[in-house]
Amino acid sequence: MRYSPHEYQRYAAEYIKAHPAAAVFLACGLGKTSITLTAVNDLMFDSFEIHRALVVAPIRVASFSWPAEIEKWDHLEGLKYSVAVGTAAERRAALKKPADIYLINRENVQWLVSDSGIPFDFDMVVIDELSSFKNYQTKRFRALMKVRPKVKRIVGLTGTPSSNGLMDLWAEFRLLDMGERLGDAWTYEPYERFDVRMPDGSFKSFGRISRSSAAWDEEFHVFTLTADVEESSTRSEDISMDYDFFHSDLMKISCGNNYTAEVIPRDINIWISRLFLGDADGFSILYYQDVDSLVYWANQAAYRWKLRGMCMWSLGQEDMRIWEWLPKQI
Repeated sequence: MRYSPHEYQRYAAEYIKAHPAAAVFLACGLGKTSITLTAVNDLMFDSFEIHRALVVAPIRVASFSWPAEIEKWDHLEGLKYSVAVGTAAERRAALKKPADIYLINRENVQWLVSDSGIPFDFDMVVIDELSSFKNYQTKRFRALMKVRPKVKRIVGLTGTPSSNGLMDLWAEFRLLDMGERLGDAWTYEPYERFDVRMPDGSFKSFGRISRSSAAWDEEFHVFTLTADVEESSTRSEDISMDYDFFHSDLMKISCGNNYTAEVIPRDINIWISRLFLGDADGFSILYYQDVDSLVYWANQAAYRWKLRGMCMWSLGQEDMRIWEWLPKQI
């Protein structure tokens, strides 16, 4: 069939040829495959910039859609392709066949890079459905990133680049431009540190976990990883899900007087879920926003620790049922 592209298809093909790292975001049915094949054909046989291309796609798309498009259009009749799906032996045989374009399903990317025994000498990679690489922790993403520096040209195709929000874009663009636009490390917002101004005016800082392989941004209170490691491995200590008791220096506080202690959140979006005030005789509950939990801990204070009262501190998120239940606890 004669190929008569629309103007937007012609523009997209020219864009791919002009940019070593390109993303084509078009809805289903608008010709992403034919656009890319046109660009690959021109780069391979007109400008001679590439000689061997790899297409990574869902298995049915790699097995049927791409071969059908290559065979459909008259201007692509010179392109030879090989479909590397099936058993490991079948995949190896397909990858060893002389061809211009090799088609493989995304589940076998790690196998191709790490276990196939075949050199990764593709100078152009096309990722059909770029959003399937939105998770930087997956094996397929990590495998492709290992060989990304060897690839001279890369194209990402999708109609849904950020199906779950804009954070999906980081890994996708990390794969395309190696961090040029959105940075080359994941940024984390720790929910850890808070300061306490003690009744005597002194400050105490709590919660901050020291980390290795991480760069701290003091202005925005975030950190980025400086090595290819998981965030959990950068911590100098484990984060416990049990209660953490922070003990301040002993202070002489006389009975019968009022004292003020100020809790100051330092990290972005940190919030206090449970706060206790302790002395030599026991603990009182200062804050809990859920009435059921508040009642539970009030009973714990009374029957477990033999405390005669409790103090409630509200952050403006209190459960309105508190005022119904509170008289029952007096």
